[in-house]
Amino acid sequence: MKIFSKIVLSSVLVVGMTGCVSTRGLVSLESPVKQMNTQERSLKTAVIKVEDMRVFEEKPKQANIPSLKGGLQKATASDKEKAIARKRNGYGKAMGDIFLRDETVVSVFEKRVESALLRSGYKVVPAAQVQHPDLVLMVKVDKFWSWMQPGFSYVTLNTEIETEIYDANSTKQPIRTYTKISKPTAMATGSRWITTMNEALNDYESRLVEQLK
Repeated sequence: MKIFSKIVLSSVLVVGMTGCVSTRGLVSLESPVKQMNTQERSLKTAVIKVEDMRVFEEKPKQANIPSLKGGLQKATASDKEKAIARKRNGYGKAMGDIFLRDETVVSVFEKRVESALLRSGYKVVPAAQVQHPDLVLMVKVDKFWSWMQPGFSYVTLNTEIETEIYDANSTKQPIRTYTKISKPTAMATGSRWITTMNEALNDYESRLVEQLK
């Protein structure tokens, strides 16, 4: 009877996920709130370049390592640029994946780093529009992945983020910014996935602002 109850409960937990657990889900994440700055003309200038450095594996043993349904041989460069999570069934087996609907990981972090810089007294400008920017930053996204940990009566949704930011005009060590958000929930619905991802991105941006100071 206990085994039967566990099977039923696992099935219920899976039903609420972003679409069918075995298919691809598409999500849109919130953009950072635009910061108003009345002294914009006096702001220092910054140029940024973001690179997606995440490493995907074929069949990783850990759920926090990026992977794709169908395997890496069938995956396109666009697939990797948009993939941010992997859905799992009630037993933890990897199933469908979750992609950004209209963005890429690079564009998500361009917005977040730009917002953090604006909050720190810098405005981001295209490299072609400024000859001598105050900051030239290389942003390497090493981790941005979400995954589910199944439990008996609930599941835990996790989002992990880590970046390294190099200042091209400095020999100092890069800024390493890390965050991980874990949210227990009764059902892994699409809105729950999105909420966890957005909370992680907001926390990441706040941590980066503190580091930029």
